[in-house]
Amino acid sequence: MPRQRLRGVRGFMAMRFPHFWRCAKRLHWRIVWPIRRTIIRCTGKASKLHVDPYQVYYISPNIMKNTIYGPADVPNPAAVSGMIKGGDWDRRTLPVEELDIIRGAKDRFVKGIAWEQTEYYQSHLDRISNGEPWRGCKSKEDLDAYCARFDRLYQAIKNNGYKPQSEILKNEYGITGATEHEITVHIDRDGHYLFCDGRHRLAIALVLGIDKIPVKVCIRHAEWQAFCTEILNVAQKNGGKVYQPTTHPDLQGIPSAHGEKRFHIIREHLPKNKGSLLDIGASWGYFCHRFEELGFDCYAVEASLENVYFMKKLKTAENRKFTVIAESIFTYEIYCRFDVVFALNIFHHFLKTKDAYEELVALLGRMDTDMMFFEPHHTSEPQMIGAYRNYGPDEFVQFLLQHTNLTNSGHIATAEDKRPIYKLWK
Repeated sequence: MPRQRLRGVRGFMAMRFPHFWRCAKRLHWRIVWPIRRTIIRCTGKASKLHVDPYQVYYISPNIMKNTIYGPADVPNPAAVSGMIKGGDWDRRTLPVEELDIIRGAKDRFVKGIAWEQTEYYQSHLDRISNGEPWRGCKSKEDLDAYCARFDRLYQAIKNNGYKPQSEILKNEYGITGATEHEITVHIDRDGHYLFCDGRHRLAIALVLGIDKIPVKVCIRHAEWQAFCTEILNVAQKNGGKVYQPTTHPDLQGIPSAHGEKRFHIIREHLPKNKGSLLDIGASWGYFCHRFEELGFDCYAVEASLENVYFMKKLKTAENRKFTVIAESIFTYEIYCRFDVVFALNIFHHFLKTKDAYEELVALLGRMDTDMMFFEPHHTSEPQMIGAYRNYGPDEFVQFLLQHTNLTNSGHIATAEDKRPIYKLWK
């Protein structure tokens, strides 16, 4: 049965037999949903899905740039949690801003226009007047009642905040499920979120400027899932952890050797949230993701081709703009000055041989920056046995001051790996 027709039948049953409908929904929620969840979780495990199919993510409503109500061969979003699907279904999208409900919500709640005067209301009234039921509305009175419910939902979210469905087990529509009734999304082949269902709450979240909303993923494109598996394979080879946190919501459950602590430490010691930032040995680009969000123009230098591969994929997945420099910092021709330079767990690798040491000295001499955040090694680490130089932390800082245009330094914190973090500045 087509989804629109099914909704019409449900609306008719709810209005004609309200007591029976409430009982049926209660039975469905308490018996059918648990059985369905068990089946879907087993299917997800068999397909090697990397997360629980019912994982709820908190994401910005603004990252959902496009919407999709298909593919046509996929059933109700609540029934397809954790699905992995290949093909071109993720290419048939529409910009979220073009949804009539988004325009209608802006007219009503931002501009303060009465529903009856909005294009949204008039277009659907015309449909109803021509004998085409819409969302259970068959008359102007039904449409007015629908708009009144929309107003009440807006006021409830504005006054009480956006609540996840787990906190809303009963409302004017009767008992509802929890996770199944969050805003639903798909993830396309590149890792982008595609809005699927829950348009009223999305529209309200957008007009109210809500930072984060809970969503449930229905379908992941097979190519995105394959990339997630690649990341898991890297983690498996490295003791179950990737090097730095992955900022994409669908990957944040993967453990990392370094956590968020260094980001927060450095952020607290930055005088401003803008300017140019160079991250030397950027790995998968974690710091560029985080500091771009703050307003920095970021440059990520990484010599490992494997790391560059993952960095570029993750950059695309989150629509970042930072520049990826896929080469050694020694061969990169620094053509501009940088307000901030990160040298975290990287410079000690250049102390191991005489040639690398001399290249480091030359690099520091041509680097023009106002500030550097530096994390050195411990001299007792096995990797430094037989190194050409093996500076202690304070000695290393003095070496940097000697060879750069920086004149001041201070120990600001200790990282999670017990290595000290220094700030150097003019």
